[in-house]
Amino acid sequence: MSVTPGQQSAPGTLALSAATYSVAENGGSLTVTVTRTSGTTGAVSVNYATSDGTAKAGVKYTAVSGTLTFANGSSASQTFSVPIIDNTIVDGNMTFNVTLSGVTGGATLGASSAVVTIVDNEGPTEIAHGKPATSSSNENATLGPANAFDGDTTTRWSSAFSDPQWLYVNLGAAYSISQVNIMWETASAQNYQIQVSSDAATWTTISTQTNMATGARTDNLTGLSGTGQYVRMYGTTRTTPYGYSIYEFKVYGTTGVVNNPPTISITSPASGTNFAAVPSNVTMQTTASDADGSVAKVDFYNGATLAGTVTAPPYTWTYAALTSGSYTLKAVATDNKGATGSASVNVSVGAASPGSITLNPSKDAFVRGGVNGATNYGTLGYLEAKTQAAGVPDYWRNIIIGFDISGFSGLVDTATLQLYRTAGQANIGITVYQCSNTSWTETGITWNTMPAIGASLTSVNLTAANGWYSFNVTPYVAAQKSAGATSITFVLVGAEQGATAQQSFSSKEGANKPVLGIAYHSAMGKKSVFSAVFAKINWGLGIQDFSNGAIRFTLPTECGYALSVVNMRGVRVAEVAHGNGAIGTNTVALSLPQGVYLTRLIVQNGTYVDKMLRVTK
Repeated sequence: MSVTPGQQSAPGTLALSAATYSVAENGGSLTVTVTRTSGTTGAVSVNYATSDGTAKAGVKYTAVSGTLTFANGSSASQTFSVPIIDNTIVDGNMTFNVTLSGVTGGATLGASSAVVTIVDNEGPTEIAHGKPATSSSNENATLGPANAFDGDTTTRWSSAFSDPQWLYVNLGAAYSISQVNIMWETASAQNYQIQVSSDAATWTTISTQTNMATGARTDNLTGLSGTGQYVRMYGTTRTTPYGYSIYEFKVYGTTGVVNNPPTISITSPASGTNFAAVPSNVTMQTTASDADGSVAKVDFYNGATLAGTVTAPPYTWTYAALTSGSYTLKAVATDNKGATGSASVNVSVGAASPGSITLNPSKDAFVRGGVNGATNYGTLGYLEAKTQAAGVPDYWRNIIIGFDISGFSGLVDTATLQLYRTAGQANIGITVYQCSNTSWTETGITWNTMPAIGASLTSVNLTAANGWYSFNVTPYVAAQKSAGATSITFVLVGAEQGATAQQSFSSKEGANKPVLGIAYHSAMGKKSVFSAVFAKINWGLGIQDFSNGAIRFTLPTECGYALSVVNMRGVRVAEVAHGNGAIGTNTVALSLPQGVYLTRLIVQNGTYVDKMLRVTK
């Protein structure tokens, strides 16, 4: 053996044998090798330990630590083992770390860290072939549902020539669904959903496809996440006058159980709450649950800083002595298998200041008339609007959207509704209407049960371009918030058009959710310099006398307005009127008990003026 001069007297270098390791989830354990090179003089040792990456100790592997000792004169490698846990859950590949530290005996520490990948062994397979199938209808006896699951690309299922239609397969047991592949004949679906169910009665949508290409095609839908014994294609719009026609409907999944993340909601405080006292103790109350396991803990954060952990209900935490400023408070629930779910609120401490909030719908849907009048379209990834000039009610569609506006306190300056259009004819107008009914449900509303539509708020012309369209709804939102409303509903109706495609927008289940953007200020915030004047009252300084009757105010331009009475704290006492004002003098009735009041006029651009008045008899 050739020996380098001086090597015999060196204690050597201790190092991991590789920078990365891989082990199958069902492999039992991983063996990690530590080498000794460049010398063997004296006894030396090194500590080893594991730490979490995306894989969690106790869930995917068993944490280990210890010491490896190399005898004097020995260059033989030493090993340690890390037990790997096969959890039978489809959770993908995950990683953890192994590290070396604390060498003794004068040895040198070489490569001291490595990443270990646990390869998930619950991969998807095609599971629908030859399984029992059921359809909403068949074009004829030879085009039945079994044809879509027979593995033969020359046979097909075809439905009746109407919307909606569906086709589902009974997998025989619950599977975790990750992929669906549909080979369409020319009579394909423009809009459809993939749904799963445990009983073929209650369905959950795991994929929504909209504005798909016409003609024969194959849709390969990957990255799906859902568990069920039944998998359904639910078609809502066809590309041809014929039915829905499928050559092959393939479903991929595994019997491994998906670990669904825990759910957590914050019951108090509401987002946007202001705590006037400085400092303030802010108590967060949450509810947490886990449908397929248990909640192990709830971590409470102030921004990115962990404030505390609660391991048993009630999941409540008090953020002590918060000073003036704005805070994002977050609660993160972790289940017994390591999955997490979170919720957060924004609060402020000290004097309230102007703010803004961006809301997504709490519910949305579109409804269709005629033969579709009893069908619910509330869980799709899109919204549709259409009023066909030919008067065929089967094709009429209206959009209804609801927002929760309880998450902020203050007076509304501006409110803008935004929708993302995905398809539709150019140069068609669409109008937003108010709707006083906010009790409708997303999964229950139909054309036949849709609440009455109120006054129009604003209209926008839809050009050829798809993308975001904005609607100024300031007066209505300001009036509703001033009246103490906690929710608000809008209805969108398209202008009359010919027998062309409907206007399609992304829904709250879609990629570009509708938005209601609101700018607001505290009740005693800074007034604007808008130059509206009350003609009947001398609009000067001091308290003015006024006898009940008509009150007049002047607007410099045509715009929306809201006229209300607030108390000395800026809190609304009564809503007098709201609507669209004309240029010049506007007159509304005002009837109040004898006393002193602060009258507020807010106009469409969010500016407002206040006036003190004394009502006499």
